[in-house]
Amino acid sequence: MIEKQYLYDRKTIMVATNAFGMGIDKSNVSFVVHYNMPKNIESYYQEAGRAGRDGSQANCLLLYGARDEMTNKYFVENINNNNDLSSLDIEQIKIKNREKLKLMTQYCHTANCLREYILQYFKDETGIQKIKDTNNNCGNCSNCLSVFEEIDITKYGQKILSCIARMQEKYGISLIIDVLKGSKSKKVFSLGLDCISTYGILQELSNDKIKDIINYLAREGYILLTTTEYQIVKLTDKSRDVLFGGEKLFIRVPTQNNNKLYDSDCIGSSLINKKYNYSRDYKSSNFNKDLFKKLRELRLQIAAEQGVPAFVVFSDSTLIDMCNKMPKGNRELLNVSGVGTFKLEKYGQKFLQIINNFNRDDETNYEVSNKNVSYSELLDFVRDNFVLDEKYLTLTSIADKIIALVMQKNVSNFSNKSIRDNIKAILVQHRFIEIEKVNNKSHIVATGKGIQNGVTVENRIGKQGTEYLQVLYETDIQLFLLQRLDMII
Repeated sequence: MIEKQYLYDRKTIMVATNAFGMGIDKSNVSFVVHYNMPKNIESYYQEAGRAGRDGSQANCLLLYGARDEMTNKYFVENINNNNDLSSLDIEQIKIKNREKLKLMTQYCHTANCLREYILQYFKDETGIQKIKDTNNNCGNCSNCLSVFEEIDITKYGQKILSCIARMQEKYGISLIIDVLKGSKSKKVFSLGLDCISTYGILQELSNDKIKDIINYLAREGYILLTTTEYQIVKLTDKSRDVLFGGEKLFIRVPTQNNNKLYDSDCIGSSLINKKYNYSRDYKSSNFNKDLFKKLRELRLQIAAEQGVPAFVVFSDSTLIDMCNKMPKGNRELLNVSGVGTFKLEKYGQKFLQIINNFNRDDETNYEVSNKNVSYSELLDFVRDNFVLDEKYLTLTSIADKIIALVMQKNVSNFSNKSIRDNIKAILVQHRFIEIEKVNNKSHIVATGKGIQNGVTVENRIGKQGTEYLQVLYETDIQLFLLQRLDMII
């Protein structure tokens, strides 16, 4: 099933409901996208928290639209009646959920540090103090990574507050906007709201702009949004300072085109970095990429043999820590993040062997290599010059063709065996083949998926006249392997 394929890294992207996402026990999720706004901060924090559980840096993108608020309001007001609860109890639950939805909506609109908002919500005093020590800038969320300018909206704020007062604090946001815009709707006329002095005084602003300012006023405590079924806007004592005391209002707006993290036209979207220990941008991180590649190849082989996801063996952050600490023995390997006694006993020697061989042989191996050829150039050369064979090729034949092209560039630090093993591991990982043991000998067996995608089996006669099955690979599989060449050489 799809869930299992995702857990075992055979699928890299999963689109699902939040209920499905909450049940995912997968540590190496690096990106969570919310296509709409959750009903409260608790839900958002738990769902976004699926990312980065292996200690690596991860991103969360929240896409928000006004329709999300309306959808969530519908669910708040239409909760299933519980026979054990009185109507009063049910109303109290609704009031509580309305307040939580309001705070979630304000999170989507705030221009302040998003991490600080969540810490304030959960009353995490230690975390809040850390943010304050850095001038209320976490350095990770989209707001803190943006450049803002402050715009004086005092005159707009005064007009909105005045309109609320003249409407006698009896109506909701939508009707207030209609009055400010000079709407000719039947409801506005029937209530006589076209006759008040604030009717049509903000026709120059769009509905979205007015709502943004109303949300700002609510966020900053100048108005109160009730938690009744039909939300009503009320003035607070703080609003008097703006209306009569000369207090100025300034709203923070992202400088146009300054934020490369998301499209500036996507209103209400925000990007939050959930973890900070490591970066998944391996090319810019400070560790040995060649050793990291070798460790990943070993991990892939072990995972394929055991039929488990690669992260179950070791996470990427653990492999990076190995590259940084370069352990030489068991005691040093135990100091690597993510390595305990169980995994030390199960995998330790294999990984130590790779690390120690790399320490010992790295310089001599690369002395015989052509240093005028970069790794990316080598990959491009092999891809461009590998001729897809219409005949079915054996795994060994594919490896031989790759090695022949590598040797043309005078690069000699790759072995035919390592390339064969890497090809085999990739094909097992993607369930095109399986490894079966018969009489303590390993045999490659084509899977149903493999046969559908270009793997075939032929009967052949060996040198001693014995019949055996030969697994062969056609052009689709050859092309599939070339697309993953960086995992092969």
